[in-house]
Amino acid sequence: MSWASFAQRVLSLPRWQAIGAITCASVAGSVSMTIVMMSLLGAAQKTFFIALLVATVIPTLVALPVAVVLTRLLRELDAARRLAQLLANTDALTGALNRRHFIETGTLMLARARHDATPMSVLMLDIDDFKKINDRHGHQAGDEVLRMFARICVKTLRPTDMLARWGGEEFVALLPATAPADAFRISARLCTAIAQGSVDTDRSAPIGVTVSVGVAASLDGSAQLDDLLARADAAMYQAKQAGKNGLKLAD
Repeated sequence: MSWASFAQRVLSLPRWQAIGAITCASVAGSVSMTIVMMSLLGAAQKTFFIALLVATVIPTLVALPVAVVLTRLLRELDAARRLAQLLANTDALTGALNRRHFIETGTLMLARARHDATPMSVLMLDIDDFKKINDRHGHQAGDEVLRMFARICVKTLRPTDMLARWGGEEFVALLPATAPADAFRISARLCTAIAQGSVDTDRSAPIGVTVSVGVAASLDGSAQLDDLLARADAAMYQAKQAGKNGLKLAD
């Protein structure tokens, strides 16, 4: 068994079961080796018994504290690995996925949609007049707006949807198995939810924001992710030009 496989099995057990498993494995290994050696040496029965007793007691006394430390270290390493993976895949400010992970995962999801001939929709979301928020209220308030925006999006979107921060105040969402009409309805709910949200500040009234959304869809998953993103981006700018706080379905 490889070290990685062993560590994974230990981590899958409750803590005290893992400690017991490591201790038992150590004792079993010691006893097995002792039996083999004593048999090869033709040891007398009394010597054989004493050797087995030593092979059982000593490893138990040593392995138990070692198992306690080992399981703790394995769990700490696993927690550190999970945290590193999370940080590598998410935007540190908002908790949304980062651009790189979105492209990697989105490409795989679109390939599955193409294989199954199912629809896939992409939303490009841009917070309206975000620069004015930073200029008027400061970047700390702007950061709070971005966090609020991401929270509302995650709450409004479905568990199967994927949200990522594309850059600055621009976000993107991937909606699997979603036809254009359904994507449009979800986008409308997002616009409403965002407009109802606000960020409290110490210096002024709560900050409210709106969002412009561009929607692009592939009916059978045959489109490339870059194409969907480009179409959604163009539609989003059309929504901006139409007066903001709205959405546009790409042609």
